[in-house]
Amino acid sequence: MTGARAAGAAGRSDLGKTFCFLEAEAPRVSCTRHGVVVCALPWACHDSKLTRSFEDQVCWLAVNTSKTAVAELMRTSWRTVGWICERAMAEASTKRALFGGLRRVGFDEISVARASAT
Repeated sequence: MTGARAAGAAGRSDLGKTFCFLEAEAPRVSCTRHGVVVCALPWACHDSKLTRSFEDQVCWLAVNTSKTAVAELMRTSWRTVGWICERAMAEASTKRALFGGLRRVGFDEISVARASAT
């Protein structure tokens, strides 16, 4: 493997009223199978310009409040919040079987009848 350096900037996390931008050199390596690629970094998510901690904070806020409030608080767009949540859900669903160990499913006949009547 041969190495080259490429500088890159990742998504920010604000420190109170002070903006914080994370910039680091991301080593590029030449892989015989995939060609020239950027090495994985512990603070970055694959195919994302945002840091893992920023995305984790956005996801936590999205579970506990509205998407619009999260976008305003984190100073990002409403669509970015949705994209982060979709990526986090896709990553989480690959790590575990969502219905693993499920033995029975119960249905409420009245609710099913109401849903099919509309």
